[in-house]
Amino acid sequence: MKPGLVTSLFCSTALSAFVTLAPLCAAGSTDPNSQPPAGIVATKASIAQVLALYDSSSGSLPKGVTTSREVDAITAYGETGTYTEIDAGDDFIETTQLGPTTTASGTYHGHEWRQNENGYTRSVSGVHEEEARSDQALNRAIKGENLGSVRLLGEVAAPERAYIVEVNPSAGRHEWLFIDASTGRLFRREETRLGHRIVWTYDDFRTTDGLTTPWHQHLFDGFAGNDVDWRTSELSYGGAVAPSELAKPPTRSPLHFPAGVTHVRLPARIENGSIIVRLSINGRGLDFKLDSGTSGIALDAGVADQLGLKRFGESTHTVAGTFVAANTIVPEMRIGDLTLDDVSISALPFNYKEDRDTEVVGLLGYDFLAGAVIKVDYYEGTVDAYDPGSFVPPSGTVYPLPLKLDDAVPVVSASLGETGGNDFIIDTGSTLVVLFQGFAQQHAADLPAVSYTIANKTYYPLVTAEGVGGLFELQPATVKHFVAGASLDDFRVYDIVDSVADFQGEDQNGLIGYQFLRYFDVYFDYNDSLVLLQPNPRLAQYKQSM
Repeated sequence: MKPGLVTSLFCSTALSAFVTLAPLCAAGSTDPNSQPPAGIVATKASIAQVLALYDSSSGSLPKGVTTSREVDAITAYGETGTYTEIDAGDDFIETTQLGPTTTASGTYHGHEWRQNENGYTRSVSGVHEEEARSDQALNRAIKGENLGSVRLLGEVAAPERAYIVEVNPSAGRHEWLFIDASTGRLFRREETRLGHRIVWTYDDFRTTDGLTTPWHQHLFDGFAGNDVDWRTSELSYGGAVAPSELAKPPTRSPLHFPAGVTHVRLPARIENGSIIVRLSINGRGLDFKLDSGTSGIALDAGVADQLGLKRFGESTHTVAGTFVAANTIVPEMRIGDLTLDDVSISALPFNYKEDRDTEVVGLLGYDFLAGAVIKVDYYEGTVDAYDPGSFVPPSGTVYPLPLKLDDAVPVVSASLGETGGNDFIIDTGSTLVVLFQGFAQQHAADLPAVSYTIANKTYYPLVTAEGVGGLFELQPATVKHFVAGASLDDFRVYDIVDSVADFQGEDQNGLIGYQFLRYFDVYFDYNDSLVLLQPNPRLAQYKQSM
């Protein structure tokens, strides 16, 4: 399987909100994408027989062969390119060149990494383990260790006679495998992911050195134009692989400080919790929102067209709603005295009025934050950039929060009590602290909803929130403690009422926005995988008011 292009090329949790008073809304209905394939009928085969047939269908390499090389032609989002993969034991590297951009990922000596199209290389901590858990469950079932998470549902007659095996381990990926009843080959896999039905198909099976694999793979996520297609052109096993071919590549940052300068005060201000940064592209001044919950840099598609930026790689995405995005390369972006050269960004529908004189037309996320240490002083309303190589952490009381940057957004441990371990995104693009639905349901007893009684009737205030692509509703609640390094008592949080799976993600539990961050100077130090929180005067005032 080629995992590099399965997820969205761009994601953002940028969120603003306003309050309305309304009755409590009902929960959404069952996701139709979680239902099994149609047309399944009973079969006389057993799960053990089907898995044995599947296991034997691929054959095996000669004993001692542990290396491989593969080259594929790839077509995706209207672009063409090349996918290459080199494997040696547990180490591998895969590189995808698509249109004018190149991305890579791999594992080297037990350390997983990814490099994005702008050259930033980051370690992967393993936030997303659904697919691995499903693979492990299937492998255990093949060995006869089935614990009930792998089931034979029956068989179907079309698109060809196949056994349908359901794989659904706890906290894993819910999948349905179509196993050819004659050959045992897996020719189709359907999975539910973030409210979508992802369909993989496999064909053109060929045998090389005793191992049979599909030389053609296709991915469809339900949106027209989002298909991804791989056709193998070269495949070999057993050749020599030098360690240097698999080594984790260094970061190549597109962000530059002026010569001899290690600290820059950025042209930025904080309005209603939003961090507005003034920058220029092609000499035109533009207002962007500094949004740590965004996996890259985004510019309104209409403004990109006005600037004469060529778009490529158009695809459909969902965050708070569905929208069409593309990529474009900006030759030079200036942010005060900083420059970003030949930076790849997303072009999508995003603009709003922060105030009468400020139209925000973009988001500054990971591809800006990863190039410097960024300090946001919420009390003074300033933003500073420090060269990572010369940055000295602040002295005094500081709460260091280790980061996971698997999705190019800063994920930290936070909780509703004294025990940590829950993954929350530090999100400067959000005005609120938001709990995602699954987490809120698990902690319902700790989340008494805010309510008002008017004329003997109880009402629940709902917050209408706006994210990239659409609107959804939140319900406020007050928790005894909210802890992310520092602890804030009797703290207001917000549960998502609507089912917006793409906005919520798969493994994160919520967002930590301005409502919490305003009590600190916040340092984003991606080079050291840390967010530092240094209390400002507001925190002492808050604690005194309790």
